[in-house]
Amino acid sequence: MSYNAGMKEMSKSICTALLAKNEYYNRGFITSRIYEGILAGIPSLIPAEHRSIHKMGLGRYVVSDSEQVAARVIEL
Repeated sequence: MSYNAGMKEMSKSICTALLAKNEYYNRGFITSRIYEGILAGIPSLIPAEHRSIHKMGLGRYVVSDSEQVAARVIEL
């Protein structure tokens, strides 16, 4: 699948999830998934461990367990 085709499919989603290694969270590294979500026009669910993103005003999308993930998906 090409990048453009993937982005088209992604834009049909309710949201995406940011998954990364713990080292990324500790260092504040942000994967390209958040930018892809922005380009696709969908929100990204952010693991609570990713503290640097909290400063960006995205607290509504911070999740710490599967129940919160389900709640945000239903909300969206």
